Amino acid sequence: MSQVTDSLPPLTERFTVLGWLRKNLFNTWPNSLLSILAILFVYWAGRGLLTWIFTVAEWNVVAVNLRLFMIGQYPADQAWRLWIGIYFLAFLIGNSLAIWAPHSRAWTISLFVLPILLAILPFSAIVRLEILGLSLLGAIGWFLGRSQLSGLRRIVVIGWIIFLPVFVLLIHGLTGENGSIPVVRTNVWGGLLLTFLLTVIGIFFSFPLGVLLALGRRSNLPIVRWFSIGYIELVRGVPLITILFMAQLMLPLFLPANITVDRVLRAMVGII
Repeated sequence: MSQVTDSLPPLTERFTVLGWLRKNLFNTWPNSLLSILAILFVYWAGRGLLTWIFTVAEWNVVAVNLRLFMIGQYPADQAWRLWIGIYFLAFLIGNSLAIWAPHSRAWTISLFVLPILLAILPFSAIVRLEILGLSLLGAIGWFLGRSQLSGLRRIVVIGWIIFLPVFVLLIHGLTGENGSIPVVRTNVWGGLLLTFLLTVIGIFFSFPLGVLLALGRRSNLPIVRWFSIGYIELVRGVPLITILFMAQLMLPLFLPANITVDRVLRAMVGII
């Protein structure tokens, strides 16, 4: 019996750019036509995008309103609270990478490089130094985690547990207007700050609820299984904007007149 063997293409076709292009993009006339059309489309779209970026876009609008995009109307003289929380987070991330992912080069490099890239944005000189401080705190946490001190893992776990409530307390405040940490009402929270809080709190509290519903869906008890399936399918089929609309506008209508629920808290409950 004769054995059929597949002959490999010449080395010049296997290990050159032109050989790869000919084999994958221009091997037949339909593929060649589609490749040429795709190249022309990418050139047209890329040229228009680059022209808009460098000649048409008004980037000074972003630079002027960058603080509004980041923290909304949060008082500028109280922004130091946010930096304390962010520094604490960078320190915990550095510790965690060194303890539980010591060989993850990509994440470690990102911890140091990402703040440097953010400092390129049109911030003031003071804000850029504060951003570069994230790399410094992350590096300190990373080297401290590499030292393998006794009991360090437990301390880092406790730090992750208390981070969210401490961060929220810092943002909200603890004292009156004349105190060291005055209360900042939630109606001035906004920008990336509010988005970050809603995202983290939504993930943190909804994860155990999702696990319970997933287990309930596989339960042998009909009531538990059908309740879980009904809840999952109902929430899956309703747009998030509808849930937020109900939480913000409709929920107060069902509460007594003397009871008011904070708007941020209503959004958190809706997202969860």
